[in-house]
Amino acid sequence: MKKRIFAMLLALTMIIGILPMSVFAEASNWNPWDYTVDDVAGENAGSKTFSASTTFAPGDGELRMMPTLDTGNATYNAMAYVGIEASSNHTDIVEVKTKDGHVDAEIGRWQGGTWDGADCLQLNVTAKKAGTAVVTVNFWYTFSQSSNPYTNPNAKWFYGTMNYTVKVVDSESSKPAKPTEEDLQKFRNYVNTTSSSLGAVYMWCDTHDHQAWFNYLTDVDGAYTIGEVEPNDGLVSTMPASTYPWICKITLDATAYLDDYNRQMGAQYGTHYLKDGQAETVVVRAYYNPSHETWYFLRSDAPVYIDITHTSNVPDAPTEDDLFNNGGQIVHVDCVAPDGHSLDSYMTVIKGTVSIGTPYKNNDGDYACDVTIDNITPYIEKYDKACKVAVGTHRLADTMEEPVVATAIYSDGHWAFLSAVKCDVTCEVEVPEITDDELADALKRATVLVECTTNDAHVLHEYLASVGLPENYELGELVRFNDMPAYDCFLLGTL
Repeated sequence: MKKRIFAMLLALTMIIGILPMSVFAEASNWNPWDYTVDDVAGENAGSKTFSASTTFAPGDGELRMMPTLDTGNATYNAMAYVGIEASSNHTDIVEVKTKDGHVDAEIGRWQGGTWDGADCLQLNVTAKKAGTAVVTVNFWYTFSQSSNPYTNPNAKWFYGTMNYTVKVVDSESSKPAKPTEEDLQKFRNYVNTTSSSLGAVYMWCDTHDHQAWFNYLTDVDGAYTIGEVEPNDGLVSTMPASTYPWICKITLDATAYLDDYNRQMGAQYGTHYLKDGQAETVVVRAYYNPSHETWYFLRSDAPVYIDITHTSNVPDAPTEDDLFNNGGQIVHVDCVAPDGHSLDSYMTVIKGTVSIGTPYKNNDGDYACDVTIDNITPYIEKYDKACKVAVGTHRLADTMEEPVVATAIYSDGHWAFLSAVKCDVTCEVEVPEITDDELADALKRATVLVECTTNDAHVLHEYLASVGLPENYELGELVRFNDMPAYDCFLLGTL
């Protein structure tokens, strides 16, 4: 049971010293369905009526209630419940769920305020459509501090009636605006009192006592991005979509907080870096309760810890020599012209043609570095020479964008390109004309192979000119053979 004591520290120590251990028990120690009203000992201490209201989106939801008792120097919440009944005046709007032949009620956890996390009575319902319904809940409860309040003859039981007004709204029409800067500053209120951080973002140095914190998420300009408001995905059980129909994710830039930390503390503590394994972004979730018109945060998200260290784990950017000697192939040149050159050429870095960026961590968690080919011409000229054509024959294809960028990955102590970046080039292919005399001259140098089908030794090679051209022949289409223009010539006739 949660207690709120306002006495002096000495008096508190004395009270705790004389109370039996059972005083610290909770309602969750007992199942309210293990007993019936007829089984319970004790006496009727009267009746109480309560009222509450909430707003749901369509879907499953929970109605929480928790009677309390003030005793002068302490406030207690109910210790046990029994005989729970519930009904809705509009079951087409809000329906009370059932379980094992009775209403679906259980011991849940209070949410919000000074009683956050305390045991309470929870009734599970289903919000079915937009409208307003009143759910009436009747139950017996006691504040008895005995080892078992159900069997204690001195326990005083109260008969409670809770009238819960439930407004069900269409989720889309209730979509709120994004959290404001003032809303984000409330995140600090969710930091657990046992945390070593006194602020919302805690910079944690793993080697020295160089810890420091930012009081609010908003302390560093540009360090956070507020996402879009989206329907609650229901993945967090303590933040059901019926009570919190909207969620907004706030993405924090760990590097931005680190930079500000180094700016303020670097002279005293030295330069720090993100520790290996520390994500460069951290997501904080905000949940909107339309009944309260308030954004709430998860206590488990607070504070945000950013692990930092004195040792940089970011490798130095590669040099041109590194990429030339160990980088492997940076570019793959391919001619995409119709009937163009078929040669595929893979090339290493040509010195003086690239500019090298700053290393960063990619989505796979590897350190990467973008290498920009500022001058692609030497690579195309090299391709021309490999194709044995005049330099300048090829040019960058129209589909290519400049500059061409390749990415090197750091692994096993050196930088290398995992794959060559594709570079498409094109050229103008000239189809040569061929005259009858040129064709006849070419055919004179052609050979005819005659083979015997019954004796492999009987093979005859003979120039076509010696046996004469066929009376009829057909000239085929131009094709490229070994990157040289050539004709397919189909000869029809008897030799």
